[in-house]
Amino acid sequence: MQSANGLGLQAASGRDYCEVIMKFPGETVPKWKDPKTGELEGLSYELNLCEAVATWEQVRNSTTVLTKEYIDALPNGWEDYAWRRINKGVLLNQCENRTLCMEKLSLVLPERPPLFPRQYSRCAVIGNSGDLLQTKFGDEIDSYEAVFRENGAPIQNYTEFVGTKSTFRLLNRGSAKALDKVAELYGIGTIPTFVGLDLSLRPC
Repeated sequence: MQSANGLGLQAASGRDYCEVIMKFPGETVPKWKDPKTGELEGLSYELNLCEAVATWEQVRNSTTVLTKEYIDALPNGWEDYAWRRINKGVLLNQCENRTLCMEKLSLVLPERPPLFPRQYSRCAVIGNSGDLLQTKFGDEIDSYEAVFRENGAPIQNYTEFVGTKSTFRLLNRGSAKALDKVAELYGIGTIPTFVGLDLSLRPC
């Protein structure tokens, strides 16, 4: 059953308009274990909607799209940001060689932000938890106008389940440090735009 993979998360109850309890379907099979205790993840968790909305209000007009324009605008952006957080910087030495830095980043770093609010009418956001395995949603996912994929979730060998289309890759800092490795998931000419996680729904 699809719900056995954790699909169908619902707000089951709440003490007020802010505090709600999110629950997975009862037949969901928990798979993730706490590395310290070995306990399986719970099938419900508390969510404060008011805090989520307040956070969204703070960041909704900000931009963390990884672009050359963004790095140029940062104080010491190339020396302190680009080499360390985008390409690991093992051989880049604080981008002292700007040409080498640009060469490394040119395939994955656009000149300017490529999106704006409500740019797309239908979007699919694909996580990397493995919940889509055996669901065969690939064709449905590819039918959306824009497809957002999180971090380094693979596509190859899983297209039947997760589709082939990638418009954006949503990255947290950990994945941004290995941006070159994430880019290797794609062939030449098919690399998507990389954006920060807080912008996941702005263009939709």
